[in-house]
Amino acid sequence: MTKFILHGGVKNSDYSNSQKFFNEITKGVAHPIVLIVNFAAKKYLWPKIFIRQQEQFSQNTKKKINFISASDNPIIFSKQLKQANIIYLRGGRTSKLLKKLKRIKFADLIIGKVVVGSSAGANVLAKYGFSYIHQKIHHGLGILPVKVFPHYSKKQELAFQRLKNYREKLETIKLKEHEYKIIKIPN
Repeated sequence: MTKFILHGGVKNSDYSNSQKFFNEITKGVAHPIVLIVNFAAKKYLWPKIFIRQQEQFSQNTKKKINFISASDNPIIFSKQLKQANIIYLRGGRTSKLLKKLKRIKFADLIIGKVVVGSSAGANVLAKYGFSYIHQKIHHGLGILPVKVFPHYSKKQELAFQRLKNYREKLETIKLKEHEYKIIKIPN
């Protein structure tokens, strides 16, 4: 079973009061090895974000976790995906993340794992996603046959309807900031 957790994202990386979310990520995983994928952010920020993500996990879950920072090298990154049992795709620029994930057989390497997509991470897992930053629809990897709208608010309802009516009819998921949806797919 592959467990996907689509997260609506947060502004300013404020994950305070996110204990339920982080516990859901590690639930059922005896020895969590979390691969933190920061490809959607500017590269010079990756080390700082990696440290912040470790702190957020540690503050919100009691499990002992081993962390891996995703390598920009596709061969090393593929090996890291095999090693980890939790993949955490952080937010930022959807197009940057998508470009990096298309370099490898990402869908094949995540089977049987917990895969978390926050904001841009959710967009790339879905068939279609909505970019909060660019206010446009992105084509994702289509690993999940859904449309996803992170950072949803009532002010975004017209954009949500545009996504919902875009191309084929698929489940369209609204995710407010800090909200998440779990989708389990049999292997």
